[in-house]
Amino acid sequence: MAAKKNEKRKRTSEKPRNGKENGGHGHYGSEQRPDGKPFVVVDTNVFLIDPSAYLKFPDSHLIIPLIVIEELDSFKRELTAIGKAAREIIRTLDDLRSKGPLTEGVSLDNGADLRVFILEDPDYEIPPGLDHIAKDNYILACALLISERTNLSVRLVTKDADLRIKADVLGLEAI
Repeated sequence: MAAKKNEKRKRTSEKPRNGKENGGHGHYGSEQRPDGKPFVVVDTNVFLIDPSAYLKFPDSHLIIPLIVIEELDSFKRELTAIGKAAREIIRTLDDLRSKGPLTEGVSLDNGADLRVFILEDPDYEIPPGLDHIAKDNYILACALLISERTNLSVRLVTKDADLRIKADVLGLEAI
């Protein structure tokens, strides 16, 4: 089923909407990934439910949009399980910085690499009909841009049904 969605996406978008092949800092360019690892973009709510979720995707390119870190920061002061989870994943990401710049990607023990993704291409347009300010749409735009730039499948992992629906409509695999 994912193959059909990706084929649909490739047919409708042979090149990025902005006509450019490469992005800037924190971007995956148009290069093909010969390692066969899937790209996995993770939504904030996944970490708030399980701060060790970054370990659940072995042998993948794990992408954390920068907005996810902003959202985690907004939860860290809560004296709840959600606040505790936010603090835990923030500490983990801080520890991972010792392996190198997170925007360039760091290797994890499970064969994955983790990268913080910055969507800073001023010419990239969020698909029509989507609110350009909504944080979920920023996460969706990161997944779309990686998919378009690499021509590889991208999985969006979220507990948000609305975001999964939007991803599906736009041709992305969402779990």
